[in-house]
Amino acid sequence: MVNPVHLKTLLEVTRLGSFAAAAARLGYTASAVSQQMSALERETGVVLFQRSARSVVPRKRRK
Repeated sequence: MVNPVHLKTLLEVTRLGSFAAAAARLGYTASAVSQQMSALERETGVVLFQRSARSVVPRKRRK
């Protein structure tokens, strides 16, 4: 079952565009947000973000 906290975090990451901004809004560290998103990806079997050293970009859905 998907953790609702992870979904709330996902929503903030996509709204704000970064793990750091979502962390600040939610009262977490950027590392905690990253870990939550990794856990959500494992739980769902879907890669949600393209990660680089400086940014996080939501992956586009394939049709």
